[in-house]
Amino acid sequence: ILIKSYRWYLLAKLYLPGLKFGSTFFVYSSSLFFGVITPAGILGELTKVLHFKNNTKINLIDASSSVIIDRFLDFLIIFIIAIFSCFYMRYNSLFFSIFCTLIFIFICIIIINSKFFFKNKFFRDFKIKNFRLSKIIYSIKKIFTNQNFLEIITCFIITVLGQIISFIQVLYICKVLNLDFSSLFILAINSFSVLISLIPISVAGIGNRDALLMLLFS
Repeated sequence: ILIKSYRWYLLAKLYLPGLKFGSTFFVYSSSLFFGVITPAGILGELTKVLHFKNNTKINLIDASSSVIIDRFLDFLIIFIIAIFSCFYMRYNSLFFSIFCTLIFIFICIIIINSKFFFKNKFFRDFKIKNFRLSKIIYSIKKIFTNQNFLEIITCFIITVLGQIISFIQVLYICKVLNLDFSSLFILAINSFSVLISLIPISVAGIGNRDALLMLLFS
């Protein structure tokens, strides 16, 4: 929680220079309850946006953008791990799985650099009242500059560190339960269970995550 709230602080500080870490830490911590009791943690993210907007001088667009980027970093790393795990479980080849994962990342980079999101009419014109989706996209884009390169890289490193801690946690849970799984299988369990918990049909992933784990264990 501490390192993830610090990551969000680094992102938010790009929008609001002079921001103190304490305010982001308490907002992040208070949002965890609402994230647990709602499907896919949606209410937790909305709580962060509203609390952040009401307690600092940041505007709604930038507050939303910081939360979206923070959530996306977690999803990106977990999704990459899941892609690698899928190839490894299917072909049981470490080097082939790494190669396919790198190809996938390369394709994603090409799609992002194609400026699809900025040329697409839907993203440009979609709005709810006066809240335009294009404003969010441009707000996100403006912090991905060379000037903020160090902060963005730091956020990626923190995200990877968070996943390592999560992996170690699951690893020791398996050891306590005497489950003789390989490290790569545990890595797959961790990434798959997090991804499926994002599907908003259960509270905190209970139900769909359990079904997935029973399938994987079988």
